[in-house]
Amino acid sequence: MFFYCLQIIGTIFFAISGALSGYRKDFDLTGVMLIAFAVGNGGGTLRDILIGSTPVFWMQQPMYIFLTMLTGLVVFFVAEHFDVTSKAFLIADALGLGVFAITGAQKTLTFGLSPVVAIMMGVLTAVGGGIIRDVLCSEVPLILKPEIYATAALAGATVYVILHAFFPEIKYVAGIACALTVILIRLGTIMWGWQIPTPSWLKAKIR
Repeated sequence: MFFYCLQIIGTIFFAISGALSGYRKDFDLTGVMLIAFAVGNGGGTLRDILIGSTPVFWMQQPMYIFLTMLTGLVVFFVAEHFDVTSKAFLIADALGLGVFAITGAQKTLTFGLSPVVAIMMGVLTAVGGGIIRDVLCSEVPLILKPEIYATAALAGATVYVILHAFFPEIKYVAGIACALTVILIRLGTIMWGWQIPTPSWLKAKIR
């Protein structure tokens, strides 16, 4: 039940980030709802295909289709009453990133795959929806920008897998620790501009 609730929460947050991104791009209602569906379910779909969990989760549970599209519908009509800044959708994305890093790693472990694969699937589940969102909105994906994004998901998934391996009886604590790790790193990046070194940064240091 704990991980099921996390899956729903993460799906909603990513659907919000997708819908906000589509709204800022002036997509019509159908476009906003479809991008909310694609972003909310994209990372989990990639994970399920790769680990062999088919049909993928939203085909087995159509509730996720209605949940994401309803989220897009609500955002479309509510967003105009708020200041939809880039930080708004980045914060929603950070929350979804933290939750999906857990669910991606956890589901992979339940399929009996190795901890390393679980970490990678945690990262893929977390960043997959964001990549789909940015591509559909003609933006450079966050994963390709200097700001810390995939690294945050990697850190969180690693924390989860390590705690799960040594303390399997406290999987809820492992999940919370993972989510907090990802969310705090992403919020720090958003607030203080933390970045991964780039070639230009290295050249400046050498000079």
